[in-house]
Formats: sequence, structure tokens, C-alpha cells
Amino acid sequence: MSRDTYSRTSLEYSVWSRRRGWMEVTAKGIMRPRNNRLGDIPDEFDISDMTVYGKANSIYSILVENNLVQSAACMRRDWTKYAAMASLRELLAAVWRGYAADEDDAWKVYQVLSGLLLLGDRLDGVVMGLAGVMRILDIAGVAPQIGACVLCGRTALPGGWVLSWKEGGLLCPGCSSNADAAGTFRTTFDAGLVELLRRAAGTQMEALVPLKTPSMERAERLVSAVGEWASAVLDTRVTMFTWFRSMLEGVHS
Repeated sequence: MSRDTYSRTSLEYSVWSRRRGWMEVTAKGIMRPRNNRLGDIPDEFDISDMTVYGKANSIYSILVENNLVQSAACMRRDWTKYAAMASLRELLAAVWRGYAADEDDAWKVYQVLSGLLLLGDRLDGVVMGLAGVMRILDIAGVAPQIGACVLCGRTALPGGWVLSWKEGGLLCPGCSSNADAAGTFRTTFDAGLVELLRRAAGTQMEALVPLKTPSMERAERLVSAVGEWASAVLDTRVTMFTWFRSMLEGVHS
């Protein structure tokens, strides 16, 4: 999920393992041009087969061998896709960094990440972010209920929908007007955005490809609402909306 410099010839990786979840891995000597016996040098969001071993007195696992399976170059050259994957990295770190994910959850998250990567060239960046965030929140057990209004059960009203962390999910315009303001996010969105969110969260990976981003202003509101929810329930700041807005403003740093 990320890499950093460990020493002049070594790198430090944060990886998501399909068996163990979040791991910190040190690749000693991987930057030595004439003596690299560890294999391919992975970059952010690449899928690799890694062989590692751990020392009892170290928080890091040591990389023994790495073989690149799938490059994530498309994620690193498209700003919205990079922002989406960086947000997923933040969510994973908020929930599982320092804690062992059970093998079932680790495998489910791996399927989400690898599925988004394999569709990366064809998948819209905003849809990618919404789908990934919602699915990881669901695996963590903190996703909002979005099938209908959580209070009255309505499913088809034109606009004014909001997310309420106190009530546990979507509120329709009527119910949101009477909801506790302290437990309800102020970002509103229309029925079309509600449907986009439902499809991003619930369809098979391949079915995400036809989904297109609505107008930039409407997309901002939906990404903002999902980001507010994730930040509240996980007590972490999710940067996807901030980066997405910066992209719209022409800021690329």
C-alpha cells in the first residue's frame, strides 16, 4: 500500500496480505543494483507475491523474495484513482494497523483491492473510491445502511437525502428535518446520487465499469458525505474528498 526509505539500499513497505492483513515489511538491500536477490521492486498499490519471515524481537517482517503480479501504474498516473486508493490505504490503517485481521476479513479486503486494481484502466476514479470505501467499511462492520431511509423505509424521493451516524445510515428529506442535527451530516444529495452510491457499494466488480461520475459538483457532495461518515466512525481524516476537490481546482500537490 505504500513504501518509504529505510536506508540507502533498503526500503520499508506497508502491505496488505490476503492472509494476515496489514503488515510492515523491510526489504533489505533491494536497491543494490548489482546484488538484488529479492526480485522485483514493488511500487505503491502493486500486487506482488512476497515471501517474508519475522523476527520475534522486531515489529517488521523481512522480505526474502518478491515477484510482481500486477502493476498499478494506472493508479499512479490518474489523480482521482490515486486519491481513491490512498483513501483505502487510510481506512485500512485506521482499522487494522497494529491489529491482526482475521483471515476471512483479510481475504475479503484483498479481493476488494485486487478487483479495483484489475479494473483500474476501465473504472472511473470516483466510482472506484466510493466502491472501495463502502466495501471496506462493510467488512469492518461500520458501513451506513443505504437501502432505504433507516427511519421510515422510503426509497424514492427526489432530493435532500443525508447520512446520519446517530441513526446508522440514510435519512430521507422528511426524516432528516426532524433528526438530531449533532448526529447528522449537513451534506445533502439527490436520488440519483443515492442510486449511484447503492450500486457502487453493492454490485459485482465488473458491473462497476459502466458507472460514470455525475457532474463534478454533485460528485463532490457524494464523496464528501461518504468521507464525513468514514472519518466519524473510524475517527480518522479521509483525504479523498480533499484531494478530489484540489484536482478540480487544478492543484496537484
